Amino acid sequence: MARRKRRTDTRRKEKTRDVRPRVLVVCEGEKTEPYYFQDRARHYQLSGVKAVGTGSDPKTLVERAKAERNAEARLGEPYDQVYCVFDRDEHDQFDDASH
Repeated sequence: MARRKRRTDTRRKEKTRDVRPRVLVVCEGEKTEPYYFQDRARHYQLSGVKAVGTGSDPKTLVERAKAERNAEARLGEPYDQVYCVFDRDEHDQFDDASH
């Protein structure tokens, strides 16, 4: 006696892709700090991390972070988190940048 085939479900499956947060890290250093954060992101398998080095003072760094954040938001892919990384001791504009 022949076995009957099971009916296959023809409905589309729900999306199963894991959506990871998008993170922007804007650093004071041009090479060392971005390389560090990119390496950490690779180590922890965080594909949504972008590290950028500016080589500028804290106030300019914050302005660059805002510009990057706004540009991505206009494209429809906003960052979930934005971080600015700089040395506090070496800059007089720390208070201006942190407000």
